Amino acid sequence: MFKRALATTAPCLKPQPTSTPLRRVRDPLLSSRSAEHYTLESGHSFIVRPPPSVVPPTHPFPPQSATDSSAAFAASPFGATISSSSLLLPSNHYSIENQHRLPSTRRGPSTTATTLLSADQITRLQSLRRSDPTKWTRSALAREFNVPQHVVGRFGWGEGVEAKHAERERRRQVEAERKMEEEAQGWKRTIAREERRRRRSMW
Repeated sequence: MFKRALATTAPCLKPQPTSTPLRRVRDPLLSSRSAEHYTLESGHSFIVRPPPSVVPPTHPFPPQSATDSSAAFAASPFGATISSSSLLLPSNHYSIENQHRLPSTRRGPSTTATTLLSADQITRLQSLRRSDPTKWTRSALAREFNVPQHVVGRFGWGEGVEAKHAERERRRQVEAERKMEEEAQGWKRTIAREERRRRRSMW
């Protein structure tokens, strides 16, 4: 009643004869226009090529003074390459002209002078902070006394009942401003903020 039939292989799955030759990757040292080829006395090939990702080159060959054994470095191909009297490279080659562009080996000392506050300046800073916290913020006091903001935060509001009261009022004001800003945001930011709050509660 039913005739059994076998499914044939799809044409796309059949092995096709390779009419095109395999792709051969070109040697970057042989195909580079900036590569310079030299044959040493020993018969070996010496190729000078700047890094392809550095244009113009910022890391030339190391100078002779950068090595411990100057004689061994001068006898090497690198020493012969960077030598000004070498026949391999002209005197105006980029590796000789850009030696001053090598990065520094260590970070130099900081040039910013440290400002030390006297007792009178600290007292004045705390009084300004307590008198008008809205005007004399951390950044404003840091610019006034030429100190970092963490120094202003370290000295704080001073000592006494007035200082604690001013600090509480400032925190209440900042919290009210933050709530007003959150209420003006859209529903997407509100959901994201609530998700962050719930994740923090489960830490």
